[in-house]
Amino acid sequence: MLSLGGLIANFVGLILLFGAVIEGLFTLSIGGLGGMLSDALAVLIIGLPLWLRFWMEIQRETTRDGEMGVHERRSVLRKGYLYLVLFSTVVGAMLSGGWWIYGVLNALLGSIPSDFWLNFALQLRIAALFGVFLLYHLKVLRADGREARHILGVRNANFPILVLQVGEMSLGGKIVDAIQHKLPSIPVRLHRLDQSPLEDNMREARAIVMAAPLAVTPPDALRSYLSEYSGKCIVVPVPTENWFWLGAPARSEQRLAQETAAAVQQLAEGQPIHPVTSSNAWSIVAYVLGGIFGLQIVLLAAFALLNLLLN
Repeated sequence: MLSLGGLIANFVGLILLFGAVIEGLFTLSIGGLGGMLSDALAVLIIGLPLWLRFWMEIQRETTRDGEMGVHERRSVLRKGYLYLVLFSTVVGAMLSGGWWIYGVLNALLGSIPSDFWLNFALQLRIAALFGVFLLYHLKVLRADGREARHILGVRNANFPILVLQVGEMSLGGKIVDAIQHKLPSIPVRLHRLDQSPLEDNMREARAIVMAAPLAVTPPDALRSYLSEYSGKCIVVPVPTENWFWLGAPARSEQRLAQETAAAVQQLAEGQPIHPVTSSNAWSIVAYVLGGIFGLQIVLLAAFALLNLLLN
């Protein structure tokens, strides 16, 4: 929150400072701009140290090795901060850029006013500042994504998966394909229990995936294997005769394969597996209406801020 407050103060201070400089260059006098310059410098003196103090500390935390750096990069507050700033700067850049282009076109298609170039520079400074702030935070977000993908790739490579199958079921192959598509760096192996016995090196698997029939009535070899296995087990709720899985609606094999791949990803990243819940149509409508209402509020606030700065 302090970093965000400092960022907003810096933006306002730069708007005032560049406005005073531009007006001074066009009027060749700074005698009447003392109030604007003092306001700009006062805001920057407060906002710049505040933003640098807390934002640089946050950035240092993300560069730490190990789980602490990963946790900071995946922090909900950090992502919320970046997404909020990106959304605000995108909206601000679009509005200020559109207003600047409107002023240019209005002058070209009509009579050019005497203060055209002054207004041209004043409007351009707003769009340019929004663009600079947008590019910086977009760069930070992309750097977080690259670092997260690198760390997760290394972690996935050390998280082998063993998919067990009996007979000619197509689900095992679909699960392997879904895991390889979603997590290309994770080693996954499909093993058919009816063709070859389990090998000792298969105990290195960090997670085992099996269909519900295998978990309900496992062969003796699998039961012995599981008694000494200390990794994770994922049971896919395939319909089984006389067995009913409460809370598990019927799904196609392709959907089951995709949900299994998502569960494997959550395990590999050290997250708890979240159960898949069916979406309620009315809840989706409520989310959409809430998003539209929130967008209207943000746009009204942006228009009010832009009108205040332009006036």
